[in-house]
Parts: sequence; C-alpha cells; structure tokens
Amino acid sequence: MIVLPETFPFEGGEKPIRFISLRFVFTRLDSIYVHYIDPSDERIRRRQAGPFMQTLQVMLILLLLPLFGATGTALLHPGAPPWSHKPLPEGHVNQATIDRWHTEILWVDSRSREAYEAGHIPGAALLNELEWEDLLPSFFDRLAELNNPRIVVYCSVLRCLDSEQVAQRLRTEVGLKDVYVLSGGWENWKINAHS
Repeated sequence: MIVLPETFPFEGGEKPIRFISLRFVFTRLDSIYVHYIDPSDERIRRRQAGPFMQTLQVMLILLLLPLFGATGTALLHPGAPPWSHKPLPEGHVNQATIDRWHTEILWVDSRSREAYEAGHIPGAALLNELEWEDLLPSFFDRLAELNNPRIVVYCSVLRCLDSEQVAQRLRTEVGLKDVYVLSGGWENWKINAHS
C-alpha cells in the first residue's frame, strides 16, 4: 500500500486518496484500484485507477523489478564476488600473492601419499605428519636443488590443519623462515591453474 496525500475527481467533488491497492498487475492492467475513505460516511471505497495512475504504477513496478533481480543475483550467484574482503591469517597466502612473487617456490604437499599420487602440483615435495621422519630427507634434497625458495605448504580442503602443522614444524624444528600455507589448498590451486 502506498499512502498518497493527493486528491482525485469523484462524483460530487474531489476526494482524498488514502492508499492504493495493486492486484494482478502483471496479468491485467485494469485491476489497479485506488482505495479512499469517503468523507460523507467514513467508509472505505474503491475506484479503478485512471490511465495516468495505472501507467505510473506499472512504470514504478517495472523500474523496481531489475533491482530485485540484481539483488538476488548478487546474493545467490556462486560466482559473485565476496561482499567483504577477509584478511588471511598470518602465515597464509593466496594464489594471487604467489603469482606476484619473483622467486623460486618449493611446493610442499601435506596430504596423504595416496592423495599425492592421485594428483599434485608439479614439482611438489610430499611431506606429511604421518611420514615426517621418512619424507624429511627427500624434502631436504628437493630444497637443496633450489636457490633460497619460498616454501608453500598445501593440503586438500579449504580449511586443513595438516598444512598448518607441517608449516609450523618446518618453521620451528627445521628453522626455515619463508614458510607459508596456501589458502584454499589443492582445490584452489587447480581452479586457478585452469583459469
């Protein structure tokens, strides 16, 4: 209902419009009515809106329809950009940041051996918590091949503690400084590698 402080001609003079009722506006244009209070008996009366008022009301509705569509798309579309940018936790990096680095990168896969063998980032070294002692020598061999690389650890889900634990052990037990966790993990890298 829309409250309007206007008047319109009616039998016996002008009557004030109190509110408008829109019903079946998209199927029948002539179903727009103006409701008003008749001052003579204080009863609510209904009169079909005139052509100008009908046109104005339909134009208003047609102008508001795209707004609802745009709002729905922005809220529900899976590819919509985020409304707010959440800062990454300390020690985490995203693919865009890694792409701007002009240094060598040693990728470390902290997933299980089966997941690693099913697919991994090319050149990535396998180093996980379960096989830490067995895999550490091959990690050092891979590290020695590169010239002061940044180390990026990843795992298979958006929030994975394995990559954080491996990164922490590399910082504390091995003493490496430039160790980061890939935000979004293996799935995020696959998406960005194909785009």
